[in-house]
Amino acid sequence: MKPHAVLSIFILCLGLFSPWSLKAEETQQFTDWMPHEFFNKFMDETGKKDAKGKNFWDRGHRLTAVECKWANGWQLYRVAIGKSPKGKASWWMWYLGMDQKSFESRLGSLGKDGYRLVQMNVSESPSGIKSYAGVWHKIKEKDAPNPQAAAQAMMEEYEKPAPEAGGEPPQ
Repeated sequence: MKPHAVLSIFILCLGLFSPWSLKAEETQQFTDWMPHEFFNKFMDETGKKDAKGKNFWDRGHRLTAVECKWANGWQLYRVAIGKSPKGKASWWMWYLGMDQKSFESRLGSLGKDGYRLVQMNVSESPSGIKSYAGVWHKIKEKDAPNPQAAAQAMMEEYEKPAPEAGGEPPQ
């Protein structure tokens, strides 16, 4: 069995029994709990560009956790924000409101793309429906070659037309 499949099964089994979170490795600094509308406004604000064309995330921050819970019939959300690693290229993805099948699919597809699950949360609605959320990070040295760009360059070279007979071979 593949390692990510074993991890997925372990994480999902734990999630079947109670709401819980797998904490990210860095210290969590969470926002307050917010209802859906306020959460969306908060996240929209972090994406707004300043006069220099940069948003909150461009200025060295990244999401490290996302959590959901139910209280008094309301679904509430909060996030933890950390600093992006210095001297490294980093990407992060986050999803919330997934069912178990969607979470497992996301775990597999993002893992194949080099992302690592750093935090997950499982919450249960008053009607017993489980909802999964997670944050994934991908980090590489800034001077490391971009494998996607290298593959694209190889494909472009491969797709070039062959030289005509008698012509000079490509250099």
